[in-house]
Amino acid sequence: MVTYRNNRELNAGTVAYLSTNSLLPMLVQFVQRVLVMLMPPKYQPDYMFLRNVPMRRVHLFTVIQLGCIMVLCIIKELGIVSIVFPVMVSTCQDS
Repeated sequence: MVTYRNNRELNAGTVAYLSTNSLLPMLVQFVQRVLVMLMPPKYQPDYMFLRNVPMRRVHLFTVIQLGCIMVLCIIKELGIVSIVFPVMVSTCQDS
């Protein structure tokens, strides 16, 4: 049995485990959608998420997601904006 000095280690490990388990399938699907964007329609595999949604809508969603990731990376690199950004987001949610 493993003993922990405090609950912080246990909580951090639990959060890390749960976040990686929940984000990994979404990351795999995101990479698949990006690869589908680069393929000709003839060679696109038959993924479950492509059966019920028009391809144009899937591409639009992927482009929006890529844009959001790029904006977050730019915000992360800018010094003062990266500090203020979480505060701005939390104030927008309250109103």
